[in-house]
Amino acid sequence: MSAATNPRIPRPFSVLAAVLLVGLPAHAKYGGGTGTPEDPHQIWTAEQMNQIGLHAEDWDKHFKLMADIDLAA
Repeated sequence: MSAATNPRIPRPFSVLAAVLLVGLPAHAKYGGGTGTPEDPHQIWTAEQMNQIGLHAEDWDKHFKLMADIDLAA
C-alpha cells in the first residue's frame, strides 16, 4: 500500500521524506565533510579516527578533530 492510498501516512510527509533521502550522500565517510581544505572530514569518535588508518586513499585528505577522543580503550 503506497502513502497515497495509506491513510496512516500523510502524503506531505512521504514527499518530504523522499526529498530528504535523495539529498543524502550515498555513503558519508567519517563524521561528515568531503576531505577538502574548505570542508574537511570530521572526526567525532574513536571509531572514525581508527577508520583513517584503514583507508589509504584518504591519507592525502583533510581532517578536523571535532571532539576530545579517548583512544585508551
